[in-house]
Amino acid sequence: MFMTLIFPLDQSTAGTAETVYAMMPVGAFAKYAVVGATFVPDTNRTASDTDYATCAVKVGSQSLGSFTTQTTGSGGTGNLVAGTGIAFTLSNEEAYPHSAGASHINVAVTKSGSGVALTGTVTVLIEAVRA
Repeated sequence: MFMTLIFPLDQSTAGTAETVYAMMPVGAFAKYAVVGATFVPDTNRTASDTDYATCAVKVGSQSLGSFTTQTTGSGGTGNLVAGTGIAFTLSNEEAYPHSAGASHINVAVTKSGSGVALTGTVTVLIEAVRA
């Protein structure tokens, strides 16, 4: 069984960080794993190695995967194109199931340099794991 969580990112101020939270409903799944995450930007953004954002999907404080808006030469996504999804690379998440109600799932955006406005939607796919 799968569940989708949607996190709107609306921090349009370049230098301001943002964190959006969701709790897994108790009883929805006894245990779950985050098996996919995608960010779809609302607007085009030019990549920068100086002023950029890092967007991470986390369970509690454990980061499961992230991307940066740096240039591709620095390991980032490169330019963002409105309406074009960017898949998070998740770190072996299915091997580490989480207990429902024990920790929140969050999307955290931090900024480096002067930062960059990052608006759009993160969609996180959750899968039930047998206890």
